Amino acid sequence: MSDSGFEEICDALSFQKTGLRTLILSNNHITHLGMSHLQNVLPHLKTLETLNLGKNNLENRGIHMLKESLMINRSLLQLGLASTGISCEGGVTLAEILAESPQIQRLDVRQNQVLAGGLMALALTLKINRSLIRLDLDQHLKEEKEDFLVETQKTLLSRICARQTRRPPRVRFCCLFLQTWPNAPRPPICSPPKQLTRRHISIIILWQITITIKLQILVIKPKPLSLMKQ
Repeated sequence: MSDSGFEEICDALSFQKTGLRTLILSNNHITHLGMSHLQNVLPHLKTLETLNLGKNNLENRGIHMLKESLMINRSLLQLGLASTGISCEGGVTLAEILAESPQIQRLDVRQNQVLAGGLMALALTLKINRSLIRLDLDQHLKEEKEDFLVETQKTLLSRICARQTRRPPRVRFCCLFLQTWPNAPRPPICSPPKQLTRRHISIIILWQITITIKLQILVIKPKPLSLMKQ
């Protein structure tokens, strides 16, 4: 179908604001450019419950373009984004969406490069989101630049899976990373606000990135003195 064909579909959807419950667009050669058309019509689809965009090369840019419209829409229950070329940046964007979307029940982000940073954002969001029943993630560990981040992946995947079967009491939302790496300095926010917003998630992710960069600097091996003198 491609982006041009998708534009025509979105134009038609702008005239059909009720009645449509399921929209399956997987494997249609749609890119992030097509999301510019969907973002305009999505807030007006009042009865849409299932949207599957899987196996399209949306990338992080495409998810970011849909962010505001997904936050506005209040009917969508299931969102399929498997194999859409997103990474940690896209995972953070999805966490921001879930933080302000009280109705989404299922999110599929399998077959994407969502590493420790993206998983952490999603895990933090699950502490306040009360609607999500199922979060589909790859269960195999993915390669990271540092070994401790692979272990962080493992811990976060375990916590996310446990979160979907039980709802523990509200605790300090910075504990996920601190328990994985006990000697880590505390993030700038050490107790949960009444409502976890996009700003709070962004602060935590920025904190994690800063710590990761500092660790990478520390593990760089110094050059031999003989080489430094040359």
